Amino acid sequence: MAISEFEIKKIEKELEAFMKVQRPPAHIRNELDLGYRIEGQSVEIFEVRPQWRDPSQKTENPRGKGYFREGAELLEDILATVGFEVARVRASPQSKVAY
Repeated sequence: MAISEFEIKKIEKELEAFMKVQRPPAHIRNELDLGYRIEGQSVEIFEVRPQWRDPSQKTENPRGKGYFREGAELLEDILATVGFEVARVRASPQSKVAY
């Protein structure tokens, strides 16, 4: 089943909120950054760094990938694969990540 435009926008909104909290400070983003892409039925979160031998070239290192399942908490599934403990703002104060 294809992801609808509404679901894509919902996922993008959640990813943007996550990135706002988790991205490194602006002054080091040219050395280390996070990114994401939505392709088909999957969402991938990746790390962006300069290549070792040629710093003018960027390399992407995958950190997590998840597939759309109707009714599932997609972003939470992806973040769990990369070791993030996810919590919504209304969750318990012990949570490590809130978005």
